[in-house]
Amino acid sequence: MNFVDAALRVLPEKPFMVLALARPEVDRRFPGVWRERNPQRINLAPLSQRWSQRMIEHVVGKLPEADARWIVDRAQGNPFLPGGIAARVRDGGKVGDDSNLPDTVLGMVQARFDIFGADAKLVLRAGSILARPFGLPGSRPWSRKIGARTWTAG
Repeated sequence: MNFVDAALRVLPEKPFMVLALARPEVDRRFPGVWRERNPQRINLAPLSQRWSQRMIEHVVGKLPEADARWIVDRAQGNPFLPGGIAARVRDGGKVGDDSNLPDTVLGMVQARFDIFGADAKLVLRAGSILARPFGLPGSRPWSRKIGARTWTAG
């Protein structure tokens, strides 16, 4: 980003276009990015359930409604996910099996976790190992303050 910003700064009169795609969190990670360069922003709405289902049908054909709903729910409006998850199902993956998601989907989930920082990711990792509810019989309750929030398990 610094390289592109420098090019925009040094070449203000030259025909130079930058197409940058980002998730909404870009403003938190890079406050005011390229504000001085007068960027034109287009914010896209999440992909609708209807269009998610059409994408799934394009990749894998007609699925039972519950199976298609599971994929749509996992995608959460992200246009890259329904096709990737449907392709995994087409190639033998099981609907309802979160442990067999494509690497592209896992990469997007990891990118979402990155915005929380290393300490919060540690808590999330601990929770994923312990269980969905963060407590197990015989485990000790614990809490840890991370930023302005206190995370508690047990």
